[in-house]
Amino acid sequence: MSLLKSNYGKETNIRESRKIPIFIPFTDDGTIEGNGDINVDGSTSTKEFYLSPPSNLEYSVLGLAVRVTDGGSPAYDDYGNVNGPLANGISFFLVQGGVETQLSPVIKRNIDWLQFGPKISIVEFSNSVRFLTYTLDISNLSTSIVLEGSHNDKLGCRIDDDLTGLISHEISIQGFSRIISFS
Repeated sequence: MSLLKSNYGKETNIRESRKIPIFIPFTDDGTIEGNGDINVDGSTSTKEFYLSPPSNLEYSVLGLAVRVTDGGSPAYDDYGNVNGPLANGISFFLVQGGVETQLSPVIKRNIDWLQFGPKISIVEFSNSVRFLTYTLDISNLSTSIVLEGSHNDKLGCRIDDDLTGLISHEISIQGFSRIISFS
């Protein structure tokens, strides 16, 4: 315990807190309550959607679910049913301890999602509306991406094109949450 005390300047409660499964969307303000629909116009000003845990929590991200909802028959080079390829696209980023890392190449076409090896599910409705979900399993690549609220960590995406032609577009994390407490 003295090593922890000397490293952090205070005694740390090491008790393993309970892990709670979470499914939380990226939002415009990083909170659960924010707007999670990323079918926005980021063509003139980049729009960020992200997740950042509250200061007393830690999120371990095991996967991402990306849902694109459109009303057409998208082509190979489109993004959903938005004519494509997109000019500037979508990219993912991670901020840990104040350091930003670009996590992906820019995604401009439907086919670009396949480079991540996702599981894909498609649900079509009678009026030509379809939900296309790409589920990316990060745990195959590492144990998880850990976001610490006390460090203002965040995981998110940047939208640099006009996606308002989509019915909806959402990205959410799958993982677990843990309370971090100090005594």
